[in-house]
Amino acid sequence: YGPSAVRVENLGYTAGVNVNGNNQLLYKGQVYRLEKMEFHSPSEHNLSGNSLAMELQLIHKAVNGDKIAIVSIFGIEGNENSMINMVLNKLMEPPSDLQIDLAQIIPPSRTHYN
Repeated sequence: YGPSAVRVENLGYTAGVNVNGNNQLLYKGQVYRLEKMEFHSPSEHNLSGNSLAMELQLIHKAVNGDKIAIVSIFGIEGNENSMINMVLNKLMEPPSDLQIDLAQIIPPSRTHYN
């Protein structure tokens, strides 16, 4: 993930962020391109039976097909993230375009669950 142009829109139930660029992941031999991000507060999913302060979903679509892959990042209260703040601060405005660095949104400590 890296610098990307995004369009931020308040969808009422979530912050919708359409992503342009070539941000990709490889999962089980299939390449998926990041198409959008959604912020949920509180989290849409639970971890060990507990809801968390926030969940960021990175929604990818297969380059060759209709499959999707969603990467969820749970947020807890603590240090601020300037990239996330930049997106969330745009929610009360009409849809707007931003340039953000997606690499700064993903935490350095990565634990995964399937």
